[in-house]
Amino acid sequence: MDYTIIDSHIKDIKTIEQTGTLFDEFIKVRNQTIEIVSPLEIEDYIVQTESFMSPPG
Repeated sequence: MDYTIIDSHIKDIKTIEQTGTLFDEFIKVRNQTIEIVSPLEIEDYIVQTESFMSPPG
């Protein structure tokens, strides 16, 4: 997986400097989300159905 795009976005977000705002909370959560999903593959983002469910019609 090519992490250069994600790394670029992280660097861009980290350069934004505002304090004490809702926007800061958004940036904090966004950075945490990017860190959490960075090791995942694209296929990991797809909803996985349970084995007991009917196949899509």
